[in-house]
Amino acid sequence: MLIFPPLERGQPKPLYEQLYRHIRARIESGELGAGEALPSRREMSSLCGVSVITVENAYAQLTAEGFVRAKARKGFFVEAIERVPQKAAPLPMPGEDHARAPENARYDCRFGRIDETAFPHRLWRSVQQDALLQTGALQRGEAQGELPLRLALCGYLKRLRGVTADPSRVVIGPGLEWLILSLLPLFPEEARFGMEDPGYTPYRKLLKSYGRNVVTVPSRGGGVDGAALRAAMPHVLYLSPSHRFPLGGVLSAGARREALKWAEETGAVILEDDYDSELRYRGLPIPSLQSMDGGGRVIYLGSFSECLAPGLRIGYMVLPPGFPERWRESRIACAVPVPAQLALAAFIREGHLERHVSKMRTLYRRRREALLELLKPLESRVAAEDDGAGLFVRLRLKMPGTEERYLRLAADAGVRLTGVSQFYDAPDERHIRLLFGFGGLRDDELRGAIKSLHEAWLG
Repeated sequence: MLIFPPLERGQPKPLYEQLYRHIRARIESGELGAGEALPSRREMSSLCGVSVITVENAYAQLTAEGFVRAKARKGFFVEAIERVPQKAAPLPMPGEDHARAPENARYDCRFGRIDETAFPHRLWRSVQQDALLQTGALQRGEAQGELPLRLALCGYLKRLRGVTADPSRVVIGPGLEWLILSLLPLFPEEARFGMEDPGYTPYRKLLKSYGRNVVTVPSRGGGVDGAALRAAMPHVLYLSPSHRFPLGGVLSAGARREALKWAEETGAVILEDDYDSELRYRGLPIPSLQSMDGGGRVIYLGSFSECLAPGLRIGYMVLPPGFPERWRESRIACAVPVPAQLALAAFIREGHLERHVSKMRTLYRRRREALLELLKPLESRVAAEDDGAGLFVRLRLKMPGTEERYLRLAADAGVRLTGVSQFYDAPDERHIRLLFGFGGLRDDELRGAIKSLHEAWLG
C-alpha cells in the first residue's frame, strides 16, 4: 500500500499542491512505474485525510502535465516518462567568472568593471521615462531591434568608427554572446570557427557548447600567424583588432590588410569585435576593420558594456550586404526590452553618449596613470605592461612560482585578479601575467590594493 507523508495544513502551499508534488516526485524517481494504478479518489482521500475535491485537483494537475492518464470507469494510471537525471553543477555562462567577487575580496580588480558612481543616473532615468511614453514602447518590437536605435547607431558608428551601415543591416541584441549565437544558422554545421590564441576563451567555449568546430590560430606580434591561419582554414575568423585580448596592442595595418585579403580570397567571414575602441588614451582612434572592408567580408560587433554599463546588456552588429536577408530567415526575435532600446536611441541621438564617453575616457586615463605610478616601487619584481587602452593593466611577474600561487596570495590579501593562462589554448608557462582591472576602483582603493599586493607578494 502506498504511504504518503502527512499533508500539512496551514502552510503556504495548498493541500492539493502538496499531494500533487508527493505523487509527482514518486513518479519521477521511478517508485511509481508506468502503468501502475493510483488509489481511487475516495481511497486517496481516506489515506491522506483530505477531501475528495483536494484529491481531484491533485489528479487533475498530474493529468494536465502528462504524469498520469485517466481511463473511463477504471481510474488513474501512471504514464511512461523519461527519467530526469540528477542535476550536475551548472555550466558558467561566458564572462560569469567576472560577475561578482567573493565575500573576502575587498578589492575587486577583475577586468571589465566600470565606475558605477560616474554613470549618468539622472539623465538615464529621464530618457527611460520618456521612452515609456512613446507609442509602441510596450509592444513586442522589431526582430532586428527598434528602428530609432538602429538609425542612431548608424550615425554614431560612422562618426566615431568610420563604419558604413544602414538600419536594415544593423541588429540589436542582449550582448555579444547572443549576437554570435544568432549568427550560427547562417553557417553550415561543419563550418570551422577560428579564434586567436590567446583570446577570449568564453566565446570559444560558447561555440563548442553548441557543437561547433573551433580551431585556434596563434597570435604573432601585431597579427595572427599567417601560416597557421592558412593551415587551419577557418570559414569564420573572430578578431578584436582595436584592442587584442588579453595581451593588448592593436592588429597592425599590414595584418588588417592581410586578413581582409585572405577573407576575400577564401570566401571566409571575419567577426570584428570592436572591443575597447572608445577607451584609447594615446593617439588617434584605430580605424575599424569594417571601414576598410571593400568585399563585404566583415561582420562588425560592438556593445556598450565598458563605455556605458555592462548591466544594460545591449550589443549590436552590422551585417555585410546580403547577410540581413539570411539572418531574418532564422526568425530570431530581439531580446532587448523595447523601452531600453528607445531610451538608448535618445541618449545617442541627443549627444549624451559621446559626452559621457569623453568624460569616462578622461576619468579612466587619470586612474590608469595613478595605477602605473603606484606600481613603480614594485617594478623590479612586477612589470606593468600597458598599451594605453581599456580598463586593465597586465602585471608580468618576474618572480619564481606559479600563476595559481600568486592569485591565491592576492585573494588571501583581499585582492581579486584574473590570470591570463585561462585565455590560452596551450598556456605560456614562461611568463606569469595577471590582469589588474582598475575601472571600478576609487583612488584610495587603488592604493589599498597595491599595498596589499606588495605585502602579499614581496613581504
